[in-house]
Amino acid sequence: MVDHLRAPELERILRLAFEKCLRKGEVDGAVEFGANLTSHLTRSGSLDAAREINSRVRELLPRASYGPWTAVAVEVQGLQLSPRNDAVLDRLALLERTLLRIAEHSGMAELWPPYEVREQLAATGASAAREECNWVLSVAYLDRQISSLERRHASQTSIADVQLERAMALRDSGEDDAADTVLLWCEETYRESGDAYRLAAVLGGRGKIAWVRGDRDAALRFQAETLRLAYILPQPHLVGTAHRHMADYLPDDRVPEKLAHALAALIVHRFAGNAQEVAHTYRELTDRDPSPQLLATADMAWLTATVGVPFASLGKALGLTRRKAEQILAELLILLRDRTTPAAADRVGELTRRWAPVIAALAPGVRERHAVRRSLDEHLDVRARNPEWTTLAGVLRQVRDGARDLDRLLRGLDPSDTAVLRLAVAVASGSVPAPDTGTDLSAATADARHRYRRLVQAMAAGAHADTIQHRRWIDHIASLSDGAAVASLLRELTGRPHHTAVVDRAWPNLNPDQRAFVTDLLAELQLLPAKVSFTPAGFVIPRVDDLDAIRYGTAGQDQALTRIGRLVAKQRANGHYAAAERLLSDIVLLLLSRLDTARALPLVEQLVVLRHRAPGLTLDEPVVAAITDAAVRQAARVQPEGLLSLVGTAVPSRTPGYLGVSASPHALRHARRWVEAAEAASDRPRVPVRIADVLVSLESGELDRAVATAESLAAETDGRDESFAMGLLARSYRQAGRLLEALPVHDRAVARAQAAGSSLGQLLNSTEALAARAELLVQLGRDHRALADLRSALSTAATLPDDPRMLLARGPIESQLGVLLDRLGDLPEAVAAHHRSWAIARRIGHLSGQANQLHVLGAIFGRIATGRVRSPGSEAMPALAGMLLDVDPMLKAVIDRGADAVAEVLLRRAVEAFRAVHNDRGWAAAAHDLSNLLPAAEGLPLLEDIRAAGERCGDRLSLATTLTSIGLKHHQLGDDAKAEDAYRTSLSISLPAGFFGAAVSAAVHLAELHRAGGSLREAERWYRTAVTMIERTRQERPYDDAARIAYAGENQDAFNGLITCLRERGAHAEAYAVVQQAKSRAFVDLLATAELGPTRQPTDRLAELLAEERAALQVIRGRAPGPDTVAAADRLQELYAEIVRWDPQYAALRQGVPMTASDARSLLVT
Repeated sequence: MVDHLRAPELERILRLAFEKCLRKGEVDGAVEFGANLTSHLTRSGSLDAAREINSRVRELLPRASYGPWTAVAVEVQGLQLSPRNDAVLDRLALLERTLLRIAEHSGMAELWPPYEVREQLAATGASAAREECNWVLSVAYLDRQISSLERRHASQTSIADVQLERAMALRDSGEDDAADTVLLWCEETYRESGDAYRLAAVLGGRGKIAWVRGDRDAALRFQAETLRLAYILPQPHLVGTAHRHMADYLPDDRVPEKLAHALAALIVHRFAGNAQEVAHTYRELTDRDPSPQLLATADMAWLTATVGVPFASLGKALGLTRRKAEQILAELLILLRDRTTPAAADRVGELTRRWAPVIAALAPGVRERHAVRRSLDEHLDVRARNPEWTTLAGVLRQVRDGARDLDRLLRGLDPSDTAVLRLAVAVASGSVPAPDTGTDLSAATADARHRYRRLVQAMAAGAHADTIQHRRWIDHIASLSDGAAVASLLRELTGRPHHTAVVDRAWPNLNPDQRAFVTDLLAELQLLPAKVSFTPAGFVIPRVDDLDAIRYGTAGQDQALTRIGRLVAKQRANGHYAAAERLLSDIVLLLLSRLDTARALPLVEQLVVLRHRAPGLTLDEPVVAAITDAAVRQAARVQPEGLLSLVGTAVPSRTPGYLGVSASPHALRHARRWVEAAEAASDRPRVPVRIADVLVSLESGELDRAVATAESLAAETDGRDESFAMGLLARSYRQAGRLLEALPVHDRAVARAQAAGSSLGQLLNSTEALAARAELLVQLGRDHRALADLRSALSTAATLPDDPRMLLARGPIESQLGVLLDRLGDLPEAVAAHHRSWAIARRIGHLSGQANQLHVLGAIFGRIATGRVRSPGSEAMPALAGMLLDVDPMLKAVIDRGADAVAEVLLRRAVEAFRAVHNDRGWAAAAHDLSNLLPAAEGLPLLEDIRAAGERCGDRLSLATTLTSIGLKHHQLGDDAKAEDAYRTSLSISLPAGFFGAAVSAAVHLAELHRAGGSLREAERWYRTAVTMIERTRQERPYDDAARIAYAGENQDAFNGLITCLRERGAHAEAYAVVQQAKSRAFVDLLATAELGPTRQPTDRLAELLAEERAALQVIRGRAPGPDTVAAADRLQELYAEIVRWDPQYAALRQGVPMTASDARSLLVT
């Protein structure tokens, strides 16, 4: 009820209560009402009055029985009113120290709970620090406020309100990346809650950040959306500021549009009386120096057409009528021509504006006109039927008929109605001019009739449904001077709308206007079908104040939930399960409407238990849908998401680039409980719930469950959901280490995405599907196909080079390409790709993307330093040095110290950067490469930390690589037993998964360990395992010199080790065969590009085979990476198997069949 009172009425009630308590000597009551009155006056802008009341309350406090928390809260109220922000901050610092000495429960009565006092103190500190431009301190205070909100599980919308302020402070302090990410989180929250006003503020903030970054196009997109939303629920400051920023962001060659938006901003701000914004906007406009010719063409029609939004619609929403706007515009144009500073516009109250057409019609010389009199009578008749305006309309009728005695007329009117009547009497008597209104009386009457019709419909619906809003409105009518009879009748009709006997009893007590309202209401009730409402046995309606506390998230909501919990327990104990279900469902919907999942979850779990205990009890569809949506949101919250260094807990599910933060164990448990509750809420879990199950399982390490659910989901879904289901299944296979099973799923996803179409979303899906498959192919050692996929993905992305979403996708793909090209030995092209990725990350402010490139560069120099790759030649070094200097010109000094120094500096920076943005996966990868450069004693603890992180998040493939490095460090420290255990554990992961790189590395290291220990048989076994894997993936390498040389350099240790083992055990013939095999492989690589002819005259069949051979060789010589080249190489082997029957010498030459030791001896003997 209090929330819906007008500000003057609420002030009057609080003042009367305050003064009454003072007269009676009730100090506690006076303190309570005085503190509430202070808060109300502060919110309404009556600061002097608020200071006076606060001073009186502080004088009363020593005689009151309230505890220390109330004393601090009252002092904070006073600090909010202080004009000295520096003094406020000093005093708040002392108060914070005072709070540390106050017990959480003082044992005395308190007006506010401790958490609310802390939050108010933090909010006051943030405001004062912001006014002092101390952004760091402002952010610190806001962080404390958010921490308190999160500890008490406040709703997401409440937290978002504070995060929005925090984002602005971050932006003003220059932390644009952090501010943008926090704003994105706020944007998601407000889109979910449907708060268009705050969403407009968020988008306006993001537009300003884009403008600061130099991205005019993005700034204009954000500002256009801000302007659109600002007109949905117009608020003068928001509308005016949106127009002002649009004028700022438009390019200079669009002079008319810039002028129109600036003028629109000035009109709104001046109408609203915002002198500061008027001064700023006017100053900016005069700086642009609009030409007199352009100013001469400006009028309201031109302005409305130019700004592209329904400027005229502000008349109804804000009271800024066309006539008033034209008047302000004319004044502004005169001022602009004369370069005069505009004066602040007078404020016009909302209620006065609404009654302005009536008041204007009462002016002398106007009301005497017959047409005006008829329109006025009609308007007042319509207004009088509304119980809220019956009294005021009746008094205005008396003024129309000549009454001027204010003392008599004002009886029974509240302060707001009094202001309207005083102005009406003044106008009617001719002492003040009629108000300027752009709405004629007939239009105002039509609007009043429309509003009245909606009221009657709402009251009729309320009589059927008995809603809380309906009862609250009746209570409001009862509080009016002549509303008691109508309110009593409406209460009796509620719940029995067709019971007309109550109308007959009340009729004599109603005046004619009230009877007209009741007649209209009864007619509307006849139009509505009789509704059979089912009220379960034992159902009890909770207290209105409890429901309000839960709906609005006020301080008493937890106590309200406790009381409602007792009602539910009583209903269950009496066997009234349907009543308990209905009450719980209503409360759950209330909580979820403001995104309060923490408080809703225990109630949802109770609902699920009820559903299974009571046979035949099913949850309503809206309840199941709300539970499903909540489960999906919680699953999305625990996914690898972006988190910049200053974002804190405002993690958006859609971020400016992939950042990969790991969810906390508490968040994972919370998400799992939501998923399980959603699964049990209906007979069969819905597709979104099963998707959420997979996502939570992947993040919590329940990989078998994730795979099983994803498999069933992919088998049962089709259409739009199929692509997403396949992506989930592929991700589940990969995270579980089942790479070979993931490949056909990726193939299906790519085929489906490429066949979908050419819209932006479809092109993005195609790009991401190709990149995901390429990453898997690299892990399998199939570089040909991976290279083809990456180039195809970049080709698709190039069709929309400037789209921000495609840019976000392109950056990581360029980085993937760079890593692969480096592995294939093409260092100059690899560096170029990494440089492009760095440029994109820097352009969009993607800190984790920049950290990733630091990692990649450090890894390249690390391999150069350790001799794993040869030093870059004269062609690659300038490009590599150029990228280093682009990253940081200060690195020039480090370059001169050598590759090892460069590698360590870059990797340490990458580790720090990933830690700063909470990117656990990125940190682990960079720290792993850094450990390779460190001494064993220093690198091993770091690797153990990385291993623990990998085990926590269930990333088995990276765990395999880490275990190999751990084994190497143990070997360097002389602990070969631990080294062997680490190598074998790594192989147990990588071999079944087909993880080529990790398996070969671990097998070679394990073989070397056995050879050094004298176990040649075991060494030979593992060397053979490595050689077999190398030969199996050899055909997947591109047919170019750099790739083949790089491949040989990477894997020669396996061949050398096997040959050494064979020689040491005396198997010279086998050793010779391995040497010959290696030579023949190199010879085949050469012959693949050489022209050779058959040694015999081709027959028909041989000619056909040779023609197919030439076609296959042409594909290979084209050096185009991809499956076509691999298929051509496979076909050649089949062809040579048949050609050998016709021309064995040619087939042997082409195949490079190795000569055995016995073959060589036979040739020597002959």
